[in-house]
Amino acid sequence: MVVGLPPHGLEQLVIDLIAPIPGGNVVSFATDSIATLPEEVFFMMPNIETLHASNVELSKGFLQPNPDGPHANAKFLPSLQSLWLKGFTLKDDDLGHLTTYLMHQTSDNSLEVTGDSPYVHPGVAKEIRGLVNEFSITVADASVQ
Repeated sequence: MVVGLPPHGLEQLVIDLIAPIPGGNVVSFATDSIATLPEEVFFMMPNIETLHASNVELSKGFLQPNPDGPHANAKFLPSLQSLWLKGFTLKDDDLGHLTTYLMHQTSDNSLEVTGDSPYVHPGVAKEIRGLVNEFSITVADASVQ
C-alpha cells in the first residue's frame, strides 16, 4: 500500500508503470497479486501466452472483465495457452469459479491449467479436464490429472 494515494491511485500507478512497455511483446506474465491488478493491464498486453499467478483466490468473476466496464464483452487474455495457479484458494469452496472462467476463455481446448490447491472435487476436476487441453492440480500430497 502506498500512503497518500487516492482510492484508485494505485491502479493508475500500475497502469502508468506498465504503459511504456510494448504490450504486444509481452508473452509471459507473473504476479502474486492478480486481484489487485486493474483489468486494463491485461488488455494492454493481449499476447500473454503464459500467466503465473500466486496466492490467488478464485471467486466470482475470476479473470473476467467487469460486466459493467468498457471491456464487458471482451475476452481476457485471448492468447493464453498456459495458466499456472500457485497456492490458490477457493472463495465459497467453489472451484466452479475456475470452470466459469474456462468456459468463457476457451473455445478450442488448447489451454493448459496447472497449480496446487488444498482440495479439488473429482467431479469438478473431470469438468475442467473437458474444458482444457491439460489439467494438473496438486492436491495435498496427491496429484489430480
